[in-house]
Amino acid sequence: MLYWIDSEFDERGGGHPIIPISIGIVAEDGRELYLVSSEFDESAVNDFVRENVLPELGDEPRITLAEMKDRVLEFLGGDDDPQFWAYFGAYDWVVFAQLFGTMADMPDFLPWFCNDLATLAGLVGATKDDLPPDPEEGEHNALVDAQWDRDCYAVLMAMAEGDDDDEPPEDESPATGTDGEA
Repeated sequence: MLYWIDSEFDERGGGHPIIPISIGIVAEDGRELYLVSSEFDESAVNDFVRENVLPELGDEPRITLAEMKDRVLEFLGGDDDPQFWAYFGAYDWVVFAQLFGTMADMPDFLPWFCNDLATLAGLVGATKDDLPPDPEEGEHNALVDAQWDRDCYAVLMAMAEGDDDDEPPEDESPATGTDGEA
């Protein structure tokens, strides 16, 4: 099953850990999960987080990272082939993976990577104008952003399925762009 994820986190740069704040996951079957951590210090977050993320957290109960891990596993419900997508998702995937400890601690059914919507956009030739508009409300709320990821995925896959311009002419090699000689 496909899952779209987003997270909010605090960071201070090299030599400092990424501090999870929230995670949002949208499943292909329509289920949604939004979790907010109780294990970050609101008074110590960077200015961006203070101004853009904290106001979007909502009234969700705050839970420990261990509880977040358990809720994520429950949400995935034994899916033995989950596929995750995120927009510029490197940090989102680190936040997700660290719920389990180290990469080696991740359950065997979870992939060690997340597919990136920004990469897909580049591959299909999409520009920012081709993507869904940014949310009017809730940007930097992990669930709202995961919903946007789902919508972005739909647009990009439609572009990929309808785009035959990437097919080389029959006499042209896709590897060299010439007459087929390597």
